[in-house]
Amino acid sequence: MKSLLRRQSTLHPEQWDKDPKAFGRAVKGTMKNPPAGMRWMKFIPPVFSGIIASFLVKGKKQVHCRLRTLSSVIAEHNVEKIDLLKIDCEGAEWQVLQGIEAHDWSKIKSMVIEVHNVNGRLAEVESLLRDKGFTKIVDEREKGLEDTVMHNIFAIR
Repeated sequence: MKSLLRRQSTLHPEQWDKDPKAFGRAVKGTMKNPPAGMRWMKFIPPVFSGIIASFLVKGKKQVHCRLRTLSSVIAEHNVEKIDLLKIDCEGAEWQVLQGIEAHDWSKIKSMVIEVHNVNGRLAEVESLLRDKGFTKIVDEREKGLEDTVMHNIFAIR
């Protein structure tokens, strides 16, 4: 179960508290369409997803780490161009986007962002991307996670 625990990390665990069944739906979706190293999950009957979700929540751990803005990393490494920026930070995508300074946006040519659509965040992210010059924005739902708040946004200049 350790690998599944790592895959369910988040900066905002309170989102699961607001909708206790949401985490169960996410686990059930992952069981339907598991990542490559966890194909064995397909053999677990979906009725057990709630039990697995409860087990994972009880085993949660809080980890403290140093956070930096994306622009500080770009400056430190003198990055002049980013062909593809992937943001998958389990609910903290808005904070990551806010950490991109105005002069760095033009360096980013395309993006893939996992957006947790809580409190209208999906519309906010799409609006921000349009404002920053991205002309093609596609919203896609991952197979098995259609009943969750998770969306994948693909954006190209």
